[in-house]
Amino acid sequence: MTHLINTSLGQISCSIEGSGNTNLLFIHNAGGSKAFYNEQKALTKKYRCIFIDLPGHGESPPPKIKKLTLKSSAQALFEVCVHLQIKSAVLIGLNLGGNIAWHLASMKPSFLKGTIAIDPPCFMDQAFISELKKHMAKIQSDNRLDHLKELVNNSFVQAPHESYQVALFALEKTDIMTLISLYEDLIKEDISTGSLIQHIDTKLHVISTDANFCPIKHLQQSNPKATFSKVVNSLYWACLEVPEQVNAIIDRFIQVNIL
Repeated sequence: MTHLINTSLGQISCSIEGSGNTNLLFIHNAGGSKAFYNEQKALTKKYRCIFIDLPGHGESPPPKIKKLTLKSSAQALFEVCVHLQIKSAVLIGLNLGGNIAWHLASMKPSFLKGTIAIDPPCFMDQAFISELKKHMAKIQSDNRLDHLKELVNNSFVQAPHESYQVALFALEKTDIMTLISLYEDLIKEDISTGSLIQHIDTKLHVISTDANFCPIKHLQQSNPKATFSKVVNSLYWACLEVPEQVNAIIDRFIQVNIL
């Protein structure tokens, strides 16, 4: 069932599937949508899964504010959970969705049962930031659509054609200024990532991919209790490209740490 829920940022679209005592809240990547988690619906056989569209993404309209931040996004997602009377959840965040999950974990520790971040961009070096800024410029140019097609084609090792379509459709539909504001805040907040992760007391797991946005050494130093795993044959969007590996890791994490 799909809902449009009022929050401090405006309406947020979410769908709820499955049943069980454990809630999984899926937070997609910047420029993505809840469709990026289509393959994670296999987990609804065991868990209650909540799939959301961030403001300005998918079926959610652009936010009321001009500058969307990671923290304000986290707050709005918590408001969605309050509306749905969800008392606790495991957060699963893809790429920048993982950074949002960390903010929510830091803000509402009693709400969290655990956090899984899938290749979140953090501790970024100047080369990475430079490439991100080039991407930001291109998505505001007249050649935006050509750039998005090239980006999608270069973002998979090998995936079904449907996965390419999901990614391209989501990127084309995303509100550009919302996306830019999220990227700007990601760069601004990166310097405080270590402090943010350090104060997460719930179970924290990080899944890395072949793209390896997330330096494990820095994460271990910031939160020695964090655990790590790696998927293979995937670049940026592991949920679409290697869903069997991702789903197995999520299920194992819950079985070991939550149940």
